[in-house]
Amino acid sequence: MICPECRTEQEFADGRCAGCGAAGAVRCPKCRGWVVKGEKFCSACGAKIPTHADRMRAVQRSRDRQETEDKVNRGRRWMLIVAVLTLFASVFSYFSGMSTLEKRRREMEAEFRGMTPAERDAQLKEDIGMTWEEDLAQGRGEVLLQTTIVVTLGVIYLGLWWWAQKNAFAAALTALLLFATVQFISFLIEPASIVKGIIIKIPIFMALSTAVSAGYRQRAQRRGRPA
Repeated sequence: MICPECRTEQEFADGRCAGCGAAGAVRCPKCRGWVVKGEKFCSACGAKIPTHADRMRAVQRSRDRQETEDKVNRGRRWMLIVAVLTLFASVFSYFSGMSTLEKRRREMEAEFRGMTPAERDAQLKEDIGMTWEEDLAQGRGEVLLQTTIVVTLGVIYLGLWWWAQKNAFAAALTALLLFATVQFISFLIEPASIVKGIIIKIPIFMALSTAVSAGYRQRAQRRGRPA
């Protein structure tokens, strides 16, 4: 190989000329042979030799991919956090609902003290259209239904956390839409609920939004398109 510095036929070791020591060669990215600096193609295999600008762009692309990957991973962690919080909320909802139901039962017992069960049922039938047992059964059913819905949401978020390993964009977008929909429905049912837990709701919404953006960029990078 002709050294570009001393212009003599020399062997190259570690990219340096054996005669003058100049760093005058680079490795071919395909065959790993030595190629004189400045050559555009490898004389051995014909592969294109990346320029300094090419290498800098490759380094920047690698950094961008790593940054995107970090944001995607943070988004996945937030999905897991939402899943855990939702499952915890289901436990709280169940015990809170049952506690409220028990309190209501005691209040009704005090209200109907002195009445026989038949008289009590007759009065309740007239007031609410249900007997004592029917009213309690309906209350328990509402608590169980609400708890089941919240548990289901927690399980869905766990599934989205797992799915994000394969399709971060779709999983994050689904999680964001689900979270926003649940908050909107809660607001329609109870407007005051919009401010309950606002300190955690805002970070969750922002984190999921960032996860959607990162997932989109990751998908674009894998498809070779500008993000």
